[in-house]
Amino acid sequence: TGLADALFDAARAAARARGARRLWLCVWARNARARRFYARQGAAPVGTATFRMGDERQHDLVLALPLDGPADDRAHEGARATR
Repeated sequence: TGLADALFDAARAAARARGARRLWLCVWARNARARRFYARQGAAPVGTATFRMGDERQHDLVLALPLDGPADDRAHEGARATR
């Protein structure tokens, strides 16, 4: 229906209006549909985040989406995180 695209465009516009240079996103590594959506939006993986859900360890991908042109790779140094 295009609703996800419209909502993401609004979030991107709100971030730009506040002066953000990039959006940082986390997506569950096993959520292929969401990963494809974010890739279509221009977000790229820059690291991982691990967290516990009950007794199970879950893994997210950390994504960055530049809002003002090409991504600055130096900003991604140390993006690997653990929660």
